[in-house]
Amino acid sequence: MGLVNRSYLKLLCAIAIAVVATGRLASANLIVNRGFETGDFTGWTTSPAASGSNLFVAPNPHSGTYAVSFGALSTDLDAISQTFATTPGNRYNLSFWLELENQNNEFQVTFGGVTLLDLIDKGPPLGREHYRQFAFSRLAKGSSTTLEFAGRNAPNFSYLDDVSVTPSVSVTDSGSIAMLFGVSAAALLFARMHFRQIA
Repeated sequence: MGLVNRSYLKLLCAIAIAVVATGRLASANLIVNRGFETGDFTGWTTSPAASGSNLFVAPNPHSGTYAVSFGALSTDLDAISQTFATTPGNRYNLSFWLELENQNNEFQVTFGGVTLLDLIDKGPPLGREHYRQFAFSRLAKGSSTTLEFAGRNAPNFSYLDDVSVTPSVSVTDSGSIAMLFGVSAAALLFARMHFRQIA
């Protein structure tokens, strides 16, 4: 009977691992160096403003140690971008944390060439700055998608941190998970009947 119990336990563990792995796959972050904790722009492409560029990684994070500081001094915007693999027609969730200083600024976010956010002169009064989270859900149009952040802020800075892009749990994903649970339940029932016969 001890051998049967151990076999039953192994089956349960295997099913649990499969369920957890499926959930993790659906929620994997596609962004490299999401919190800029390398202390530089590893994983990102930088596009300095044509004039007055002031773009760097700074120790003013939402979490961790670093964030990106946008401080272009003119009307041109400093920008950073990252391109990642996507599945056309699938939905992706974007979130990030942003802190604006001063009220003479602009901050843009584009996803796959579509502008999701364009804040102009939206910073709080000096001394009342704080990070705010922004979240969007978008459909991918191609096999790769580019996410870009661009900003200016004179004479202060706008800070970006903790960028995340994750696949949404689509109908296909939900169906796969449901099928996994169904197969798991059937396997458990079969195993239970089999173990009863052995016992």
